Amino acid sequence: MKTYREHFYDCQRVYQGREDKRLYRTLLEPDFVERTEEYDRLISDISKKVDYKFKNKIDVKQEDMCLRLDKWNDIDELGELVQMVLPKLENEVFGCHVKVEFLHIYRNFKTDIPNKASWLWHYDDCPNEFVKLAIYLNEVTVDNAPMWCFLDKEKTPIKIRSSRISPSHSEDKVFKASRIPEWFLNEEKDKGGNYACLVGPAGKNFLFTPNIIHRASKPISGYRDAMFLFLRPSLIKLKDPLSKTEARADVRDVKKYRLD
Repeated sequence: MKTYREHFYDCQRVYQGREDKRLYRTLLEPDFVERTEEYDRLISDISKKVDYKFKNKIDVKQEDMCLRLDKWNDIDELGELVQMVLPKLENEVFGCHVKVEFLHIYRNFKTDIPNKASWLWHYDDCPNEFVKLAIYLNEVTVDNAPMWCFLDKEKTPIKIRSSRISPSHSEDKVFKASRIPEWFLNEEKDKGGNYACLVGPAGKNFLFTPNIIHRASKPISGYRDAMFLFLRPSLIKLKDPLSKTEARADVRDVKKYRLD
């Protein structure tokens, strides 16, 4: 079986022979998608429809940490938004066709459950060819569950080596269960590193490799609605970019993907 890297290079050869490797240099790019009138309209419409589903428990699954949409394909604006974003991803980041493997939409709510899972400092240990685009659907402040990341002394996110070589082969992880030990964070803080949170109005977006050190957070008040697009290289271009995209996290392992 091909490795993820070999598959990526094949995808680039199919797509006008491009060989740019910016994908591997991507750490965290706030405001990757330009704020235009059309973008803001789509975000507003998506936000209203997502809010309606959450408030009325339509296609919603409740988990310990959040509410999650199990179905969103009746929100037409999601397809319009992806059609708007894909050309920039293809031309500037991947240099090939891009597939939205998963699209997760969450509402984080206030809870007294002890910190666990993504609330802990971690890296996702996804293939290096897998990146995420996060978009907030309501205003996010330090009080209502922003995403946090850890920066080194140069204010650069710290990326941890992935163990994923191919869909069927992995090496040993750098850290057990992809959790960042306290001693590592303390060492980085002693060198001048520190925490940073990503806040902003509805529509705030950021492209990032899920292998940077980051964590989710619990709201002190209110809630946070956000969508996460899992993006990977593809040999083919789909006419409907969301036709093969999965909404449910319990269908299969979201930290890897099948090759075309």
